[in-house]
Amino acid sequence: YQRRVRAGAPGLKGLGEIFHMGAMLVIMCMLILIAKGWAITSNYVTNKTLLLLIIAAFFLAYVGLFIWDNIGRDPASTVYFYDSLPGLIVVLLRVLTLLWFLWCLYNTRQLETLPDKRKFYVYTGAFYTLWFASLPFFVAIAAGLDPWYRAKVVDGLILSSNALAFAVMCVLFWPSRSQDFFAVNVNNDMLLSTEDKIYGTGPATNREDDHNL
Repeated sequence: YQRRVRAGAPGLKGLGEIFHMGAMLVIMCMLILIAKGWAITSNYVTNKTLLLLIIAAFFLAYVGLFIWDNIGRDPASTVYFYDSLPGLIVVLLRVLTLLWFLWCLYNTRQLETLPDKRKFYVYTGAFYTLWFASLPFFVAIAAGLDPWYRAKVVDGLILSSNALAFAVMCVLFWPSRSQDFFAVNVNNDMLLSTEDKIYGTGPATNREDDHNL
């Protein structure tokens, strides 16, 4: 009985990690879709394959991180999540996703003509740029901490920043705000569709290819 108490509930810990990883995949996917202006500036989503590849890469890195933490790591070791190879891959992917997020946000804001929506992109981009950058920042800070409490400090910082990110996401998607931001401007939608058709990157081209097939 005492051994069980000291061990805690590893099954619940593993389940919590799975939910956390799933939540990270969902929020990053939603942020990229917002940066691309989906349901805000346009009903089209370009570069779907790249988006799926990034989500798949995060998924594989998180799975590797989960396996390493629950199976491959020595319980007596002071090495934590982001000292491992899968953890470093997650940090690198987070930085690359941040750069793509900013690139998509810049292009979408250039396309948008409504002032309120342009401000929406600026504020959303500013806050979630800090959120994307928080993980590598916390990991860098942790490198200077003593190893026996490094993991707890990093986990506390990450969970706090994630909770704030989800709280802001709830505010953004609050039903009373949907008519202000989540309503596509027809002119923007037609312009994006025309650009996609010219450059061969969007759904207009895909529909033509399907028709030819």
